[in-house]
Amino acid sequence: MTVLLVCLLLVFPNLADSQSAQENWVVSFILDGTETPTGKFVNITAIDLDSEGNLFILDSGRNRILKYSNQNLLLREIGGFGNSQDRFNDPRDLDAHLTLNVFVSDYNNNRIVRFDSHLNYLSDFSIENLNISYDDPFYFEMPLSVAVNNQYDLFVLEDLNKRIVKFD
Repeated sequence: MTVLLVCLLLVFPNLADSQSAQENWVVSFILDGTETPTGKFVNITAIDLDSEGNLFILDSGRNRILKYSNQNLLLREIGGFGNSQDRFNDPRDLDAHLTLNVFVSDYNNNRIVRFDSHLNYLSDFSIENLNISYDDPFYFEMPLSVAVNNQYDLFVLEDLNKRIVKFD
């Protein structure tokens, strides 16, 4: 099934003609992945924007991340199935809003992968790398979602224990 990503431009109507503010949405462009090296989108599970207006798309159906400029041009595509630095096994979420880093929750590889803003691999955050044992309170497996705040605290929504784990 092809999933279309529709980005919309918000246009405000002339408020003098109406007593209540109403919003009209107009389609400004459509991305379907046809121009990418590996083809159309299969299963988009997350999107995020950085502060420069670049759009990051997580296509878990193809285990890949795509970065589009704010002019809708494909800048980079990384990924594929696997467990190496730029490969994924069912990625579920990404966080790119802080611009310097992009964090990806890689569900079946039990890790959070960190890339720079150009999608170059920096590191991964996993229980193996942190030497965390199963009885440790910070143990996590099967990360569903990831979020990073402005102080770079990392929040991981993990599926195994149905909880959120915060790392400073």
